[in-house]
Amino acid sequence: MRRNLLILAGFLIGAFFLYLFLQKVEWAEVYSAMRAANYWWLIPNIASIFIAMLLRAWRWGYMVNPIKKCSFHGLYAASMIGFMASNILPARLGEFVRPISLGKIENVSRSAAMATTLVERVFDLLTLLTLFTLILLFKKFPETADLRHLEKAGWIFFILTAVAVVGMVLLKVKTDLTLRWINRMLHVFPEKIRSTGSDVCLKFASGLEVLSDTKAIVIISAQSILLWVIMAVSNYLIFLAFGMSYLPIDASFVVLAVVAVGIMLPNAPGFIGPYQYLTVLSLSLYNVPAADAAACSIVMWATQYFTITLAGLYHLKQEHLSLKEVENSTVSD
Repeated sequence: MRRNLLILAGFLIGAFFLYLFLQKVEWAEVYSAMRAANYWWLIPNIASIFIAMLLRAWRWGYMVNPIKKCSFHGLYAASMIGFMASNILPARLGEFVRPISLGKIENVSRSAAMATTLVERVFDLLTLLTLFTLILLFKKFPETADLRHLEKAGWIFFILTAVAVVGMVLLKVKTDLTLRWINRMLHVFPEKIRSTGSDVCLKFASGLEVLSDTKAIVIISAQSILLWVIMAVSNYLIFLAFGMSYLPIDASFVVLAVVAVGIMLPNAPGFIGPYQYLTVLSLSLYNVPAADAAACSIVMWATQYFTITLAGLYHLKQEHLSLKEVENSTVSD
């Protein structure tokens, strides 16, 4: 029941943002902008997407190593499968597919692997929050720019990051105490649910072991900065395809940050709606015409969506898994 409500919420949120996006643009102008684009820029763009995914797998390895040494192939295949699932499953259910896939490929505790993906998200949030703050502090935007949306996005980033950091630190440093609190909160549920929930949290805590390794934290931080720089360059290549060489590179970081906030919510498959609307909204800060920004958002979304989805389906088949099998699995082992 809860899952169905989450899926419904995802489709409603996606439909709302898609409506806002469709209201912003004149399709004749969008079509004209897309016809005039230089699509040769998609070649380095797609290459950078694969480089970013390779870097994600490399970084994830540092987080999983305290649990089990996994092969780079397994990490990369599970990453591709997980991000592909996020593209085709609603309500961000693909977030569970990646650790489950790794569990099946490398025989790793899925609960612990799930914890590492939360650690990964926190590093992503902290990196984006830092870059975002530097842009707000030192970037001079056009006088016509409405920065209220950026400020709201910044606060959302800060709150989400703070909650995640506090929760992980408590679970890692005060594991027994935190588990007692969780057990008290689960007290209203039947014994089977309480037992399963407590066991999952205990295994989840084991996935936070990387937080005890200062060297690993430094390496992961550097990897996170490099990852988001590559992703920013990837988006900037699409800007160049649409003749937006006048945009500074920080415009790409702003798009990344604002879109990242929007797609954290439950969404329709592929984040259709929020991705396009928030890209147009971000580029409006740099006085990019709505039609050009809309065309750019569509192509930017399409290259990422189809590249990752096709690669993920390939790895799903190579690992002899089915999406239904992975989706219906649990993270309780």
